[in-house]
Amino acid sequence: RQRQMCIRDSHTFHEGYKRELAAAANQIGAEGPSVKSLHTLNTLVGTLITHIRTEDKRVARHVKGG
Repeated sequence: RQRQMCIRDSHTFHEGYKRELAAAANQIGAEGPSVKSLHTLNTLVGTLITHIRTEDKRVARHVKGG
């Protein structure tokens, strides 16, 4: 049960993240780069790096049974 919750939470994050990243890319494509849009993109990249460092490693340990 805990494994299912862990995987579901990770999936929810990934789906939301993909939507946010697509929106940021679309905004940059439509309006061109700006300080604000590049800040948004940089924030999204930082969020992904943090997620990989914590959640994805935690999920991998859990799936491996450790």
